[in-house]
Amino acid sequence: KGTPTLLAVAEGVFGTRVVDCANPEAPVARAVAASPLPVLNVSASDVGSAVLACGEAGLWAMNLGDPDDPALFPLLVGDYPKGALASLGDRVYVAKNSKIQTWNYAVPSFPSLESEVPVSSPALGLAVSGDLLLASCQDAGVLLFSLSNPAAPSLLGSFTFEGSAGQAAVAGSRMAVAAGTKGALLVDISDPSDPVQVGEWTTETGFIGGVALGSEELLWVAQSDRGTYALNVSDPENPEKVGGSVSYDTNQGRLYLHGDYLFQPTLEGSINLANVADPAKPEESAFIDSKASFSLAFSGNRMLVCDGASGLREMDVSNPEAAFPVAYFETPGVSYAGAILDNGAVVVSAQEGGLWALGPTSCSGPTLYLPCEGDHISAFNPPIFTWKPTADAKYVIKV
Repeated sequence: KGTPTLLAVAEGVFGTRVVDCANPEAPVARAVAASPLPVLNVSASDVGSAVLACGEAGLWAMNLGDPDDPALFPLLVGDYPKGALASLGDRVYVAKNSKIQTWNYAVPSFPSLESEVPVSSPALGLAVSGDLLLASCQDAGVLLFSLSNPAAPSLLGSFTFEGSAGQAAVAGSRMAVAAGTKGALLVDISDPSDPVQVGEWTTETGFIGGVALGSEELLWVAQSDRGTYALNVSDPENPEKVGGSVSYDTNQGRLYLHGDYLFQPTLEGSINLANVADPAKPEESAFIDSKASFSLAFSGNRMLVCDGASGLREMDVSNPEAAFPVAYFETPGVSYAGAILDNGAVVVSAQEGGLWALGPTSCSGPTLYLPCEGDHISAFNPPIFTWKPTADAKYVIKV
C-alpha cells in the first residue's frame, strides 16, 4: 500500500518487465518475467501484485513481492480474442488470432465448433459472397476460401500486393480491395484460385479506407481527405470519377451499400448515410448517432451496429433516413463484428469477451419492459425505444 513504485510493462513475446520507479527521473529495470504466451495486457495494483492477459494461456497472477524474481501463477484458462466475423445460413466464420473458425449456430443456445483453418496473418475483415469467403489478412493480402462445404472452408487462392489489405467487396467476378495509401485495387476473381489485378485507383493525398461495389462497373471508395465518391470501372484500367463527393470529413471507415443507401462509420463514431440512387448525384441525407461503430451488418430491415466498448445495437432501417434502435446488448468486451443468421438469431464477437448468441425477447402483453425482459441496460447508455400499444388498451407510464 502507499505510493506505488513498481511499474509492470506488457512486452508481448518478451514477457512482463518490472521497473522500479522510486526515482521517476531514473527508472531501473529489475526483472523480466517470462510467460507461457505473449502478454497482451497487464493490470498492476499498489499491493505488490499484477494480473497478466496471455491470450490462450489465460489470466496469470504475478507476485511482485520480490521485484527481482517475480513469481507467476495461473488464474484462468484463456482464449485468443475473437474479431472479424461473417455468416452463411446458420454458420458463423470468425477470426481468432491466426485461425478462422467455423461455428454452427443451428441451435443458437448450443453452438458447435466445426473446423479451423490457419491463416498466415490475423484477418481484420471477413466477408461472404456466394460460395466464397474473403479474409482480409493485412500484409498477407486477401485469402479466398471455397464454401462448397460450408462446415469446412478450403483455401482456393490469395491476392497479395505491396501494402496491407483492408476491406474487400465483391460483385460478380470483380473484387475491390481498400489498400490504404496504395489506393483501391480491382481484381478479377473469375478463377478464385488465381486472382488477377486488372486495375487500380490511386490518390495523391490521404488513403482509401473503405470500398463497396454497386456492380462490376460501379465502385464506391472512401478517401480519407476527399470524401466518398463513385468510380466508373467498366474499363478497370482507366477508372473515372462519377459525380461529386459526400461525407467530406473523417472518411476513414468501411463502406456498406444497402439498397439505395451507403452507410459509413466515421472517426467520431457516428454513421454517415448517403442516398446514392443516382451515383452521379449522391446526397448526404442523415447521420446515425453511435459511439464507435467498428462494423455494420444487415438482414432485410435489420441493421447491427458493433459499437466497441458501448456494446451491440440493433436498428430498424426500413426507412434508413429515420432509423431507430430496437435492441441493445452490453457485450462483456469490445463489440467488434456481428451477423444476423437465417434463423433470426444474432451472433456478435466481443473480442476478449468471446462469442455471444442473442435471441429476441417479446415485448407483447400487459407489461412494458424496458427495453425487454432479460436484456441488459447500461448505466452509461440509456436505451432509446419505440413502442406501439395494442388496440383498446389503457396504459399508465411512470418515470
